[in-house]
Amino acid sequence: MTATPTGVVDPSPAGVSLSMVAPSEQAGCCNVRNSFCSGVHFISSAEAAASWLSRHPEASIVSLEEAWQLGHAVMWQRLSHGETSRP
Repeated sequence: MTATPTGVVDPSPAGVSLSMVAPSEQAGCCNVRNSFCSGVHFISSAEAAASWLSRHPEASIVSLEEAWQLGHAVMWQRLSHGETSRP
């Protein structure tokens, strides 16, 4: 797949999705890798998603487009509040 400024292009396999776990407010501010990143995985099919969710009921499965939209919204919110830094 390719993530572009306007969305996701050419995902493979076609039914790929993403798992997401929303971090608690307290954990999300201090350890993003453990509270968020460790729960985000590419999922290859609906069957794989059902299996993963059975072991991680706190998670959600989102399409790549939904994940892109969420990341895009977070980026713009941070930019509008001056939360980004330049290299």
